[in-house]
Amino acid sequence: MALYDTADKPSRRAWGLLVALLLLNILNFVDRILPQAFIVDITDDVGISYTTFALIGGPIFGIIYAVMGLVMGGLADRLSRPRLIAVGMTLWSVMTAATGFARNALHFGLARSAVAIGEASLSPSALSMLADVFPRSRQGTAASLYYLGISIGSSAAYLIAGSLGASIGWRGCFIALGVLGALLALPVLLLRDPRPRDQTAISPQSLRSVFGQMARDVPAALRGPRSLKWVLLAIILIQFSQGASILDQAWLVREVGLEKAYAQTLVGMIFMIGSIAGALLGGVIADWFARRWATGRIHYAMVALLILTPAALGLRIVTPLSPMFITFLLMVSAGYTLFYGAFLPLVQDLTSTKVRASMIAVTLLSMALLGTALGNVFAGALADIFGAWGVPTPLRMACIVTNGIAILALPCLAIAARTFTADRERYGDNDGI
Repeated sequence: MALYDTADKPSRRAWGLLVALLLLNILNFVDRILPQAFIVDITDDVGISYTTFALIGGPIFGIIYAVMGLVMGGLADRLSRPRLIAVGMTLWSVMTAATGFARNALHFGLARSAVAIGEASLSPSALSMLADVFPRSRQGTAASLYYLGISIGSSAAYLIAGSLGASIGWRGCFIALGVLGALLALPVLLLRDPRPRDQTAISPQSLRSVFGQMARDVPAALRGPRSLKWVLLAIILIQFSQGASILDQAWLVREVGLEKAYAQTLVGMIFMIGSIAGALLGGVIADWFARRWATGRIHYAMVALLILTPAALGLRIVTPLSPMFITFLLMVSAGYTLFYGAFLPLVQDLTSTKVRASMIAVTLLSMALLGTALGNVFAGALADIFGAWGVPTPLRMACIVTNGIAILALPCLAIAARTFTADRERYGDNDGI
């Protein structure tokens, strides 16, 4: 049985808003991933270990991003969302520039923490605006296209490192990028919020009311659908396994033996091709599954996991001279975006409209804090431990262990599929939780 009405078509305004938000998300991920692209330079110049680097880029960034994401989600349900994004964009851009002046781990950590605060403003506002203007039958496609920002932005970060790093240094790249972002924040104010203006006025009293209502509604939503809990756990496990990516550049340079600039450029180009393909195909295929079966998006995610997990493990084993190296790298790159067209619409399906932005923020919190952040520090700590034990390739072994955890998401999705249809009808797009 199909779950959605397939007759609705997105308007030109919806597509225009999607393009604008995609451009912002590209810049967002350039700023976020640039430290990983320069991991060799930063760990050497600033003098920090893999564990410290992973802590700053993982749990410290993730906790702040997650907590502020909840705050921003509550504000996005009430304030002008373009203005909220513009303020956050200015903050993250200024602090990206400040990262270029870091002289020790404390400076680096403080700057990246402030970047996390600013970046937390974007996705809750952006995804809730897209949900307002795109019909439900096309929201998987909209979410996947928005998350092309991961593909293009992350790839651009590595390409910037590979092309400009040698000429202006890692510090110069951060400073230039921050200045550019601060200038581009001004046009964001020209975007129109799809929500009526009388719903975006807020006072200190209503602000307290918003967060009070959020504190009641979000826990109620999480207590409700059984399938939502299992979907969130699956998202967390997949994001955790992908946390090994924080070590990729160090692994390619120090264990695989690639030259630094070549490794940065290679990852940037392959990631761009693979992740863009994953975003485009993921959204379209997930929507295709959903239009034919009530649990289509869940089963699509399960099939993707069965294909991608062996590829992630194979990448760490084959040599770069093997044709399978590029094949696996392309598949793994696609895996970073293949799931967005399934998981974000699933969360929206199981959530009422009045807490949609807040639940998106909770999902992003789970992905960033319990998923990517813990996965980053788990992989970084494993690499240091394996190195202390004398393991010949500690980075490779840390990546293999971390990547393999993704397979645990399969039983979670299978359990979620059992009650999804009933949960969606009871808890989904209605007036109550």
